[in-house]
Amino acid sequence: MVLRFLIAAFFVVACAPNIKSDVQPQSGLIYPDGARLLLAASNAGVGRLDLFALVGGVKPVTVMPIHTDADVRSFPKYGKTIVLNRFGMDSLYVLGKGKGKILNQLALKKGANPQDVLMLDAKTVVISQRSESNLVVWDLESGKTESRSLADFAFEKGIPDMAMMAEVDGKIWIAVQRLKDRMTPAGFSQVVQWDLKRNRLSAFDLKASNPVTAFKRDARGDLYLGGAGHTGQLDGGIEKLDGRNAGTRLVVTEKALEGDIVDFEIFDDELGVALISKPNTELVTFSVKTGKRGETLASSPDYELVKLQWDRPRKRLYLADRNRTQPKVRVFDTASLKELPPIKLELPVWYMEIEEP
Repeated sequence: MVLRFLIAAFFVVACAPNIKSDVQPQSGLIYPDGARLLLAASNAGVGRLDLFALVGGVKPVTVMPIHTDADVRSFPKYGKTIVLNRFGMDSLYVLGKGKGKILNQLALKKGANPQDVLMLDAKTVVISQRSESNLVVWDLESGKTESRSLADFAFEKGIPDMAMMAEVDGKIWIAVQRLKDRMTPAGFSQVVQWDLKRNRLSAFDLKASNPVTAFKRDARGDLYLGGAGHTGQLDGGIEKLDGRNAGTRLVVTEKALEGDIVDFEIFDDELGVALISKPNTELVTFSVKTGKRGETLASSPDYELVKLQWDRPRKRLYLADRNRTQPKVRVFDTASLKELPPIKLELPVWYMEIEEP
């Protein structure tokens, strides 16, 4: 989907030539074939991108150094993986799938704090920025960027505190956090919908407070969003989004889960799992139909369980465990919910993504 239909008057256009990267993959790296689990790992001021072969993998392989506050997104349809170096580095690396090579690099405004990225077609990248009022649209071929303001949806100071994004049927959904003093959830939260064909922005309110976790899809492709709310106040929840009627259904509340939502996955119409913080962390099941909490699958004495990744084709659930003594990715069979042998790591992981072949 090419953004030719976007109206030029709505944008600020700037030239952003590709920067020749001084961050390169390790020489002689043998990039594994097949599906890979990408791991954004960091500890004690050191960050790196590791990968683990999901079929026949023995141990993770380090691809390249990245920022200590970095996430990673994979777009198999376009053969790209993107590293978001967030607050403090404020830049993006575009990698060729299966090659571990930096193809493009973009430096954003210092302090912009990029939060999420989407690829709309083979060359068009959309970036949300936590500390700026604008979405950034980046053309990988020309290196140019354009901006789309979301200032009208800010709670104060013109900064809407953009978080995660999703693209459905030619519309981009952007979670805006509506924070007082950039910190405290203020009354209610929203999702902004950008209709690309009509170049029109609209928004609807969420029932839970402060959406900060990722958009997630169930097996049918239905879209959900989690909100963490005030820390310790159990005012957040997981909502199912209805774009046609511009509304949501609250699937489960933090009160029912008995903790602040850290992350979640929805397997089907019946079953979901959530990471909660008390502030020690637990992995628990819940009913998508009734919103009731189920069993506890894993727990930690501190804030150590930080990220979930559902591997649908291989029927696995990956859980990032930042245990100081032995960081690892814990693995669960999604059919039985039984825990399998873990993937042992050298550095603890904040973010995971699956890169399909």
